[in-house]
Amino acid sequence: MLIGGFSYTLRRVLELCPPDATVDVAELLQVVVDWDREFLPGVNGLLVDDPRVNIHLRDVAELISRAGENRYHAILLDVDNSPDPLVQKGNAKLYDGRCVVFWSANPDKSFARCLAKHFGNVQAITAKAYPKAKRFTHTLFVADRV
Repeated sequence: MLIGGFSYTLRRVLELCPPDATVDVAELLQVVVDWDREFLPGVNGLLVDDPRVNIHLRDVAELISRAGENRYHAILLDVDNSPDPLVQKGNAKLYDGRCVVFWSANPDKSFARCLAKHFGNVQAITAKAYPKAKRFTHTLFVADRV
């Protein structure tokens, strides 16, 4: 498994992965890793030292390009970015995969249309913020190159 960026993603991945899993995390900034350790021990701070976790201080695109096609079962991007507009033009290569899932705080129809320009099948799936939540408040955009 490869995770690009930090946040709650690492915690959930480790909850779901078996004890013998390998989870690579690409983070550009050491300060983010340090910040998680110091100020968010209940979120990710202790998890960065989990034996399954390898922190790589580099661009996730670099790890992807070096990995080869069968290195990772899944690649999760927890980055503040989207296919359009891009923060940096070089980030376009992050969206060359066969299937992608984007989390959003709302059902953004314009984002779904943008994804449809690049992927054949796009679905917007509502999701709960946590299992016992009463409402579906998040949206997962699932895009697949059919």
